[in-house]
Amino acid sequence: LDEDDLRGPLKVPTRRARRDSFNALKGTYVSPLNDWQPSDYPAITSTTYETQDGGIRVYNELDQPYTSRSGQAQRAAKITLARNRFERIAHYPAMLRAYDARPGDNIAVTNTRWSWAAKPFEVLERKPIIEKGARGPYLGLDYILNETDQSIFAWASTEEQADAPVIPPTLPDWSKVPAPGAPAVTESTFEGREGSDVKARVTLNWIASTSGALDGYEVEYKLSASSTWSSAGGTAAEITSLDLDDVTPGTYDFRVRARTSVGARSAWSTTLNRVVFGLAADPVAITGLTGLPLGGQFVLRWTLHADADVRRGGHIEFRHSPQTSGATAAESTTIGDRVDGRSTTAFLPFKTGTYFARAVDKLGHAGPWASVVNIGDTLFAWSTLGSIQEDATFPGTHSGTVVVGSVLTLDGATPIDSWGLVDSVLDWDSEGGIVATGTYTFSAGIDLGSVQRVRLRSHIRATTVNVRDLFDTRLANIDDWESFDGTTAPGAADAWVEVRSTNDNPSGSPTWSAWQRLDVAEFNARAFQFRAQLRSNDSAYRPEVRELRAYAEDPTL
Repeated sequence: LDEDDLRGPLKVPTRRARRDSFNALKGTYVSPLNDWQPSDYPAITSTTYETQDGGIRVYNELDQPYTSRSGQAQRAAKITLARNRFERIAHYPAMLRAYDARPGDNIAVTNTRWSWAAKPFEVLERKPIIEKGARGPYLGLDYILNETDQSIFAWASTEEQADAPVIPPTLPDWSKVPAPGAPAVTESTFEGREGSDVKARVTLNWIASTSGALDGYEVEYKLSASSTWSSAGGTAAEITSLDLDDVTPGTYDFRVRARTSVGARSAWSTTLNRVVFGLAADPVAITGLTGLPLGGQFVLRWTLHADADVRRGGHIEFRHSPQTSGATAAESTTIGDRVDGRSTTAFLPFKTGTYFARAVDKLGHAGPWASVVNIGDTLFAWSTLGSIQEDATFPGTHSGTVVVGSVLTLDGATPIDSWGLVDSVLDWDSEGGIVATGTYTFSAGIDLGSVQRVRLRSHIRATTVNVRDLFDTRLANIDDWESFDGTTAPGAADAWVEVRSTNDNPSGSPTWSAWQRLDVAEFNARAFQFRAQLRSNDSAYRPEVRELRAYAEDPTL
């Protein structure tokens, strides 16, 4: 076509927008090597085009769902990429004699104004149109042409790139389900509905299965001696714990397995021979224990105990050691009165040293000791008016007590005349066990000379010692043993100081008050006498008192 074929002015718009331009192509084709599934063919790029675009690679997508050869897909992509770079469009109003130029044809266009000499164009569109002329209406054609070039179709077999290796996807075998972790077993207690009795609870926890189609878990249990498993129910996929309530004490096996949404199940993960104590389990330790001086008292506070059988029918008990560093419950004596298991506060006598607290449940099982230190700060300073120190010789009066070395302790229960062979005696101080109680009366008292208001304070440092650590030598019922394995059991022995007072001259014929326990107390009297009480709740254990003193003190304002 040339100027003679035009029926109007030739229009050549500006080039397409940058957003519609690209210099690389990628996409998919249907690969027989990938089970006729869509696969990526190697991307078609051009350093020349990238340079023209400022060194920036811009991709476009060209999927070829009806192409089954990679080389064919690459060649088609290259043609598409090259054609896109010839972006000049011409709107060509032609006479009817140009009718032979049809869409899809490549034609040559000559135009002096645009300096085209047989420039190749591809016919994109041909549209008949009726126009009004001087002699009346006549028929014409409107063409849309896109510049082209034979270089667009240049191709050599060496340009073909190899596809990336096809790695078939590994699909999961839904019949194989990873097992969860073996259940961990913990015990606790809970109160029945509407205030019914305390019951035992077993809680199972396990590590989740890694199955991608997890639907839930199934849990079973049985007595270890039984061959029949019982269902404990199941949980949803996101829940990896289960409670079993009101479990009878015994030795149990527990197991759990995973279940998928297609009905497949994993192997069982099992925990064997787990002893469930139920309400026979020892209470857990007291938590949050703190202490605060308040007047002549030391206030202990703690968190409400977690065990229901402590809160209902149990109690909290206390001990004290005069040591402020390194003290243990085995080197302590009782102090103050025990409080109800529902309590979270106790007001105890104020004494320097370490306070211990533990929970005891309704059946008498004791938990571990928790401790807090009191360094002895009070509102008032105290000066000593009088004091008595009985250690280390303990020269006072003994009743059921003896001095061994520099230690005051309970006497043996069996007289030496009743001993068997001397060679079989394990402990000369406690052969045949020890007496249950003993009293040691101080060698002297304190006389203030006149009736005065004073504070009395006892000081006792004692240790609970196991003297019969062999089963065959323990005489108490096994149900009463605080420590089954023979280790130190602070609650199995105790020692404390008692005092009585008078307003009379103690050298005459005084009238004495009744004996009462002394930790720290205030009196209005002239003279005081003191004694120590020693007790063993288990014939395998005895208290050994190493320090025994009493003080009369006056506040310094």
